[in-house]
Amino acid sequence: MSGYNANTVFISTSGIEWAVEVPLRIIPYLPEMGKEATLYIYLHHREDQMVLYGFSDTEERRLFLELIKISGIGPKQGLKILSTVSAEQFTAFLDSEDAAALSRIPGIGEKTAKKIMLNLRDKLVAKLDASVSSYGDLITALCSMGFEKRKVEAALRIVTADESITGMSQEAREQAVFKQAIIELSQ
Repeated sequence: MSGYNANTVFISTSGIEWAVEVPLRIIPYLPEMGKEATLYIYLHHREDQMVLYGFSDTEERRLFLELIKISGIGPKQGLKILSTVSAEQFTAFLDSEDAAALSRIPGIGEKTAKKIMLNLRDKLVAKLDASVSSYGDLITALCSMGFEKRKVEAALRIVTADESITGMSQEAREQAVFKQAIIELSQ
């Protein structure tokens, strides 16, 4: 990686520097200038321009591609959405049918939130995250406390998307996820 500016990063490969638009949310996690970086790229081509969009993982890129298929949401709006929430959080909002949470994302009003829900819910929520499915015992425990399984899974998607828990030991991570999931489900 050779640098960045606002939501554009500049990447050099084989002597060519590429300007790549990325969600603002991922910039702090990119390596220092001169270090190797991996971005999952999408080339958006129009009559008058070509723009590269980069994402931290394939799920984020897949969500972006699904978003720009929706009438009224273009690449800039899709990038703005992913600058605010992660793909996991967005999917959790869809799974819990939380149009209010979607409409709190800058640039998405109530009508657009409902349009997104209608277009993407079944496409993106069909498969449970591997990160959530690894918490089978937690899901069982929360369901035995009276919470709906679908809502538990949605809460776990939101909680496990939090980068602050990834560096913890297995036991500490499970305790933090359990505590945060209860808070999320109680709201």
